[in-house]
Amino acid sequence: MVRLLLAGAKPQEILALTFTRKAAQEMRDRLYGLLEQFSQMTDEQLIHELTIRGLDGAQAQKLLPLARALYLTVLMSPQSIVIDTFHGWFGRLLGAAPISAEVQPGFNLREDAKRLQEECMQDWWGDLSADLKKHYDVLLKEFGAFETDKFLMGNYSLFKQRGAWTFFLASCKAKGISPVEALAQCLPNLSLPNPLEAFWRRPGTKEDLQVMFDCFSNGTPTQKRDAPFIQTVINHHDVGGSMMEIADQWQSYFLTKAMAPLKDITNMSSPMQKYLAATGGDPAQITSIRNAWVDAYEAWFRWKNDQDAYAINAAWFAMSEAMLGHMQKAKESMRVRDFDDLEIGVSQLMANPENAAYLQARLDARYNHILIDEFQDTNPLQWQILRAWLEGYGQDGSRPSVFIVGDPKQSIYRFRRADPRLFTSAKQFLESTMQAQYLEKNTTRRNADAINDAVNDIFLTDAVPSGY
Repeated sequence: MVRLLLAGAKPQEILALTFTRKAAQEMRDRLYGLLEQFSQMTDEQLIHELTIRGLDGAQAQKLLPLARALYLTVLMSPQSIVIDTFHGWFGRLLGAAPISAEVQPGFNLREDAKRLQEECMQDWWGDLSADLKKHYDVLLKEFGAFETDKFLMGNYSLFKQRGAWTFFLASCKAKGISPVEALAQCLPNLSLPNPLEAFWRRPGTKEDLQVMFDCFSNGTPTQKRDAPFIQTVINHHDVGGSMMEIADQWQSYFLTKAMAPLKDITNMSSPMQKYLAATGGDPAQITSIRNAWVDAYEAWFRWKNDQDAYAINAAWFAMSEAMLGHMQKAKESMRVRDFDDLEIGVSQLMANPENAAYLQARLDARYNHILIDEFQDTNPLQWQILRAWLEGYGQDGSRPSVFIVGDPKQSIYRFRRADPRLFTSAKQFLESTMQAQYLEKNTTRRNADAINDAVNDIFLTDAVPSGY
């Protein structure tokens, strides 16, 4: 910021963003403190301070009067430098939104998101509709009470992914489909008939079962012990019984508990081989029959996985959408917003062509320089907003300068959706659209060498993407 001010930037043209209010205040204090020191330094001291900030001696000498006057210039500016958090800045943008955006004016920001969620939802559970109770029972049966609570109210819930859910809904609406219809498109086996039941009903099943019964009846002692159930299966088929009634027990004749094909399918037992040789049977036939059942079971697993995924997610979608809607109405009546509301609200403004043009014009008229600290703590929605702003310039040469700094190894806010992979995305975008220069600094004075070595060893494992 000092270099920008020395280069002639006006205070109100600078936007500096960081992750926490504490960091923003520290940044503000350091800047104003440094400028105050500049105003009181001797020429020699001030030249030294300017040269360690990248100026050569001649440039520093020339800029002495300007550097001394910066403190007064910044203090007297009718509009100060904006040094804020992402959410503080988002609040400013929403406050300046056009009437057509239908943003509720005069809202209060609540930072205690968990408590706010509990307050908004405390009167919801006692008035569940019959349909929602059915959906809740699906989740309860699958996960139990504790995990279901996580899926609906806790770390797995859509309360933690409201931004992604909001834009997923918008995408579905644009395609003319519902969220569950979008889900169905991702499940290729969903619309197919039950493959295991279809295999059970196919012509030739009884003949195959009889071959298995004869072979097992003349196999090893274990196979002889298992033969009677094959006869039970034959009888069940004769009376038109459903395969689903015996599927779990019948599965053990073809698959291990780890769902791998039994070894004795290909490595036929010696007694069974002798029986087939004595009766003129074909060993390949029994192997083929059992392998066909293996294939049928594997197809059934895939089919069942898709059915279960659809049922669980459909229930989760329905419950979550109703809960999010209830919470939004509660916040509207309380005239409050949380951090996610700010991010989502600004994202929606930028996604709407009319509102985006209005917002773009206001941003263009205000900011010429964007600086972002602690970029490793940025989440995808925050970066999406910044990127939408910058993309709005196209090839316009008047777009602002951008400075981003951070350390992916210090990204510790994953629980707030921070994603250090955004470094790569931002780097590629800024290099391709703004010819940005990428600089690396691989030294630190914060830690002892042993700590640095330990951290580097962790980040050099295969689990970490290249470039970190």
